[in-house]
Amino acid sequence: MEDVPDLYAQPYDPRRPAACFGEMPQQLLADSQAQLAVRPGMVARQDYECARRAVKNLFLWCEPLRGKRHAEVTDRRTVQD
Repeated sequence: MEDVPDLYAQPYDPRRPAACFGEMPQQLLADSQAQLAVRPGMVARQDYECARRAVKNLFLWCEPLRGKRHAEVTDRRTVQD
């Protein structure tokens, strides 16, 4: 891990590109109930319960020394993704 900063400090070489790849799953949530009505002089109140809508993946590929990147979001989170 100590070699990574030194790798990015080197000049760009197309024969040895320094590429990075990352994956981040995201859970999409929604409120399960409507927000409670607010009256003058009262603080807004909201129910803490939420409903799970979907899980998606965010994939990111980048080549920092070349200035290229590509991001993709999948419709679902499965083994094939």
